Amino acid sequence: MRCTNVILTLLSGCSAHLITPRPSPPMRCDSAIELTGHQLRFHGHFHYESSDEADINKPLIDLDFNKLPLWRNLSVDFSLQNSALGSTLRCEAKFFSESLDYRKCRATREHSASFFFNAREFTLNIIYSWRCPTWPRSKRIVIAQPMDCVTAQWVQRPGQGFITCRANSFKLVSSGKHL
Repeated sequence: MRCTNVILTLLSGCSAHLITPRPSPPMRCDSAIELTGHQLRFHGHFHYESSDEADINKPLIDLDFNKLPLWRNLSVDFSLQNSALGSTLRCEAKFFSESLDYRKCRATREHSASFFFNAREFTLNIIYSWRCPTWPRSKRIVIAQPMDCVTAQWVQRPGQGFITCRANSFKLVSSGKHL
């Protein structure tokens, strides 16, 4: 099976451009793409929930860090699309936070992320970083727990399938419609 470029989607309508490092053949192309070391500059949305308020279900907040005084109780949802996967691979992480207070910086919006994909476990680790000209070094956030990825498993009849995520099973969905 031929491997194509990986597309990262941050929720609906938001995308990231993949900056490919030194050319190297992808590992485990038959099941997944090895993303270790790939750098992305991205914009997108996060779910933000605050336990300090009665209504914890806030709307999506754009990737404008000035709106968040502290990275706390954040969740993020990524989708990886590649022909070698057979279907979209979705990864989710919930409730991760940074250990230090966020320091405002309006001078730059250059953000990057390193992806570490475990093709055997179908988990994804991400390190976010961004920098401000007045900071001595980039600020980094590491998701403490790997993101659980869901993979599609096809059954024999076309258009029928299911998704497995650890012990959970879900109906296979494509473009917002059940297959």
